[in-house]
Amino acid sequence: MSSMPLHVPQPAPAAATAPPVTRAPKPAEVDQAMTALVAARYRKPEQFLRRLREREADVLPLLRRYGFTGGAGALSDEAYLARFDAAVQAWMLESAMRRLAEPIGPEEMARMEVRANEVILDALPDGTGYIGTRRNFERAYAYQRQQRSLRTLGNITGGIFGTIGYIAGGDQGSDLGAIADQVGGAFAQMRQTRQAFRDMPSAVSPRDVPAQYGPAVPGRTTTPPKTPAAPVAPAVVTPAPTAPVAAAPVPVPAAPALVAAKPVPPPVPVRPFSERVHYGDLENGRPTGVIGELHPRDLRTGTRTGDVYPPGLQRGELDPLGARRGHLLGNLFGGSGRDVRNLAWMHKTVNNSHFKTEFENPVRAALERGETVRFGVRPLYRPGEAAPFAVEVWAESATMKIAPKSVPTPGLSDVPMPE
Repeated sequence: MSSMPLHVPQPAPAAATAPPVTRAPKPAEVDQAMTALVAARYRKPEQFLRRLREREADVLPLLRRYGFTGGAGALSDEAYLARFDAAVQAWMLESAMRRLAEPIGPEEMARMEVRANEVILDALPDGTGYIGTRRNFERAYAYQRQQRSLRTLGNITGGIFGTIGYIAGGDQGSDLGAIADQVGGAFAQMRQTRQAFRDMPSAVSPRDVPAQYGPAVPGRTTTPPKTPAAPVAPAVVTPAPTAPVAAAPVPVPAAPALVAAKPVPPPVPVRPFSERVHYGDLENGRPTGVIGELHPRDLRTGTRTGDVYPPGLQRGELDPLGARRGHLLGNLFGGSGRDVRNLAWMHKTVNNSHFKTEFENPVRAALERGETVRFGVRPLYRPGEAAPFAVEVWAESATMKIAPKSVPTPGLSDVPMPE
């Protein structure tokens, strides 16, 4: 009997274990982790440096993409932090470029449009106040910064003091340095002029002066003046009759040369009122404020209220409530009574209110002293009301300053906004 081969079942080969799949972090997760590292780095630098050295292996995968190669045991503290800061700069640049490349959705566009149309009261770089939409403010701000940069560049290139002033005090320091350069240039011009007068040859040489009028000049032979002879009595001679001789003409002295008077520079022209005073845009039909610059010539040039009515009331509804159409910028200062952007509902006692005593009276006094006044007026409203309960004001001139403050006005809380 032949033996059958014995088949022993062999164990199936073990399946190869697949390596774990690592998910690449999302950009938002990377930004969040990097922001946490940067915050820790500047909050407690020494503690952050110690922890970064200890856990370098954990953060190296995150930082390696931005050029951080580690070196905890081989670099000094300053070099190690400098390497980390360089990685942070690379991350910030990459994050900014990524955000610029992202499309802006409709919700973000709507939010940006609402923000751009917000009415704000803020200060421009030259110190003047601004009232109006945020979009126009940002344009004016950028324009003034551009002009300021050009002026600073001119100060720096105009002389050494302008450069030193910019290094010491920025833009304002460059202005002071430019003044010093101008003064120094004026003194240098004066010295050159005086030296030119010293070097100019004299019109009369000392050699041309006769000896009897001054000392003898070396190297010149002078002849002493002759002694006049004794007078001799004249002989009496009877003149023969002759024809009359015409009298010699009397010389007339020439008129002195006229010296041209130094030209007087023309006075600086004052810009028109419409270019100096600006009314804010209407918001829900209500005025938002006035801002600008007043000159003494603006006194008593405004207009009284015409047939223009702010929202909420019409003709015939005024007297029962004691309502009046109040000028935000009074007609005493050139304010318009026919522009709805300058009119707001106020109680008839507004002429005896704090608005007049704390704002209008000081402005009027400064203008009557011949000063220029910069100012800003912004009405403040409660929700659902058409009349302001207070007005935010500020003003300044050479001798007067009203810091920004809220002045209560006799408002009309029973004037609702129209439906």
